Amino acid sequence: MGYIEIPKKVVCGLQCNIFNIGGGPEFALSIWREFESLLKELSLPIPTVQNKKLRQGDQKVYVSDTCKAESFFQWKPKTPPSVGITLLNFWLKKFFQNDV
Repeated sequence: MGYIEIPKKVVCGLQCNIFNIGGGPEFALSIWREFESLLKELSLPIPTVQNKKLRQGDQKVYVSDTCKAESFFQWKPKTPPSVGITLLNFWLKKFFQNDV
């Protein structure tokens, strides 16, 4: 888990390409409508948040279009947010030796 095998011919075709990697539409979630409750459910700390007026150019919504990555790598998001956040939390604790 944590890596994908990429054939050499695909790697050679990656130059000058940009890929959106994220959960895609299937795993999209609202940061403070769903994410906060997910953190509580996982017994993780809730960060302090200050809501401010949107600035010109701020995105109200962003969902990664992962079609290009799927086309190049035959890759699709498979990890639901609750699992990904749990794994990230374990990794952070290990990496920072429980200082998180």
